[in-house]
Amino acid sequence: MKYNTFENIIKTITVEADINKNRNIILLLCGNSGSGKSTFESKLVRKNSNLFFKLPQCTTREKRPYEKPYDYFFINKETYGLLKDKLIAKIQGKSFNGTCYGTIPAFSKGKINTCVASYEAIDDIVKMYDDNDPLIKNSIIYTLLFDVDYEHLKSKREGRDKNFIIKEQTELVKSLNNAYDKKVIRDIGYWRFEDNGFRFPEMHDVNLKD
Repeated sequence: MKYNTFENIIKTITVEADINKNRNIILLLCGNSGSGKSTFESKLVRKNSNLFFKLPQCTTREKRPYEKPYDYFFINKETYGLLKDKLIAKIQGKSFNGTCYGTIPAFSKGKINTCVASYEAIDDIVKMYDDNDPLIKNSIIYTLLFDVDYEHLKSKREGRDKNFIIKEQTELVKSLNNAYDKKVIRDIGYWRFEDNGFRFPEMHDVNLKD
């Protein structure tokens, strides 16, 4: 499929949130590990809190040194097992050294709910859609895809080598295209990293009021 522009998706989903105030509006942020998803999300939500809401997420991994306590709920696998049926966009350890993740569906009505998502998370959303889960069926979902090649990734975490990154990227594109073809996702915005000294061209402070 032909992806939309990064800026157009932001504009489109902003209008969508204004029109559909009683539905769950979700913006999935997808891309390789270290591609800037979480950095973008934190800036976007902080500078535009009237419009965007970061969905809380949990993980079974240890907290990284630079992370804040509120970035995730850090839980053990036993607790995750008790919670997982209530979570969306689940990652259950297939590709991240056994680490599990999940998003808590504490949607804020009238706002765009953001969520960082890997291909496993996309596949989980599609499965919930196929199973007629009301949380996903009542949601309007858009995606931003961050495309950053291996040499320009900000960090190579937890021993993820080039082959891992290529596989991760390939699987992500496949999962996104499947979700789009099934109409689970309405549109996918695309941004390609260019070595220009800045990670988000034309959105330097991610402040949509400018």
